[in-house]
Amino acid sequence: MFIYNRAFVYIYWTEMLLILDLKINERPNCFDLMGCHMSEPYDVFKTGNYEVTKIIVKTSDASKPPTELFIVAPVLKGTYPVLLFCHGFLLANTCYTSLLQHIASHGYIVVAPKFYGIPWISMTEEIKKAALVTEWLSTGLPVVLPEKVTRDIQNLALSGHTADGVNSSSSLTSKPPSCYFLARDYGHCDMLDDTLDDWNARRVRSVCKSGKGSKDLMRRSVGGIVVAFLKSYLGGDEDDLNAIVDDPSIAPITLDPVIYVKE
Repeated sequence: MFIYNRAFVYIYWTEMLLILDLKINERPNCFDLMGCHMSEPYDVFKTGNYEVTKIIVKTSDASKPPTELFIVAPVLKGTYPVLLFCHGFLLANTCYTSLLQHIASHGYIVVAPKFYGIPWISMTEEIKKAALVTEWLSTGLPVVLPEKVTRDIQNLALSGHTADGVNSSSSLTSKPPSCYFLARDYGHCDMLDDTLDDWNARRVRSVCKSGKGSKDLMRRSVGGIVVAFLKSYLGGDEDDLNAIVDDPSIAPITLDPVIYVKE
């Protein structure tokens, strides 16, 4: 079971719809490492101020992860909230490198487990694996992070894309507050990297609807909305999320409709 529920947000996006839901018992104070500050709403759609590094953790690693992990983390000394990202069905955790780098650059440690992603593996097994990774974060993650970078396990979020991502979140109950953003000009796999090394991922993208616009703008929009949501419900800074909801045109792509259910 998921044991970190003091501030637990889960986010998932499927098809062209980005959905963000919240389960939270207590919202902590602002965790901004440089001191709480106001920013322009569109800043979340730009690369953040934190230099990040990519880390591959094999199951043979001394930290003993329950599955292979792809981690993107800031390199600057500090304590950062953690986002657990569950990749999509038949896709690889590394297919989202650009998106996860965008999120991490705003001051988050992103941990993306590798799931089976094949039909004959039960979803129950994948849910169990996601739970094991969550438990691993408390003891294993500190071992693999850059020097003087620590995780704030009290600020933990779970996110996912398509079937695997949503099913990995199925132990949680969706309830308000929730945000719904429709990227109407884009398709199911348009937040993936432009170049995909994984053959299955290339095949999946080839059969999915895709928009004609810049995929970089799509990734920046998805990443920016995720950052704004996390800032609001983990950090207590609602300005960016409220600004996007009030005026979706500040996003790099068209978001229509936008629905924010607070209660």
